[in-house]
Amino acid sequence: MHIAATLAEIPLLSRIAVCANPQVGELYRSMGFKIVVNPDPGAGQGSSLRLGIDALHHGRAALLCLADMPFVSGAHLAALARAYDAGQARAVASVSDAYRGPPALIALELLRHFRPQGDVGARELLSGAAWIKTPARECLDFDTKAAFDGFDPV
Repeated sequence: MHIAATLAEIPLLSRIAVCANPQVGELYRSMGFKIVVNPDPGAGQGSSLRLGIDALHHGRAALLCLADMPFVSGAHLAALARAYDAGQARAVASVSDAYRGPPALIALELLRHFRPQGDVGARELLSGAAWIKTPARECLDFDTKAAFDGFDPV
């Protein structure tokens, strides 16, 4: 729920969480998110992205965040917004030593016509992105409980 708490502190037009698990969805709903249910999470990250895009009804851009990145800071999300507002690109994304990807801020005009497939997500849209440097720790992605085993949180 780290990313939900971080996003709750940022003035956004709306907050959408794409969830397959109803219990997780209720946690997000309690923090002011609109919930979109993904009935087939096995179809890959692209299916969740498409559902989230289809739920957007206003705004200039979407801030795409992953729930399994527990160290993303509000300061980094603000840096993405500043870069986007400065007109550096129609997409801005995160980069560290060994990582390139979300969180990312992408123009709705790009997202509306995007049809992601499988586990690719928004990678295709980020090919022309402005890259915003972030500490490697903020880009850590924990897909399974086993990924936390032996992890030093300090």
